Amino acid sequence: MRAHRVSREDVALLRAISKQALQALLPPRRLRSLSQAAIDLGVSARAVRRMLEGGAPVARAGHRGRGKAALVDPAAIRGWLASRHVAPADDAHLQAFAAMVPETVAAAAWEVFVESSGPHKLAVARAMMSVWYRATTALLDVAGAPELDVEPDYIRRLKAILA
Repeated sequence: MRAHRVSREDVALLRAISKQALQALLPPRRLRSLSQAAIDLGVSARAVRRMLEGGAPVARAGHRGRGKAALVDPAAIRGWLASRHVAPADDAHLQAFAAMVPETVAAAAWEVFVESSGPHKLAVARAMMSVWYRATTALLDVAGAPELDVEPDYIRRLKAILA
C-alpha cells in the first residue's frame, strides 16, 4: 500500500482547524490593558496595579517598550477578589468612607504639624504632606474609589507654609 503524502497546505489547514476547535471549547478571555481593566472593574488604574502587586492574576506580564504593556483579564481579577472576600467597590459604606478619607487624614496630619516644635518644623510639614497623600491614596484604593481629586484646606495651609 502506498502512503499518502501530506502537503504543507494540508498541515496548515489542520492546525488552523484544531486551533479554532480548541478556542471554541474554551471560554472567551477578554484581555485588557490596566486602564481598560480599571474601567471594567470600576476602580482606578492605580488600584489595579496594587491588586497585581498583591497577587491578582496577570494574563501577560508587561515589559518596557511600545506595545508591551501588561494585560489582565477583569473576570479573573473579580474571581481573585471574591476568593479574598473583598467587598465590591460599589458598596455604599465604602463609598461613604472614601468621601471622608482626604479631609480626615489631612486633619490628623495638620495636628501632628501643629504639635511639632523645634528647628525641623518645615521638614515635619513636608513629611505630613507626603504621609497625607500616600495614606489617602492607599485608603481610596482599598475602597475602590476614583483617583484623588480634592485638596483639603489643611493641605493647602501646609503648602503655603512650605512656599
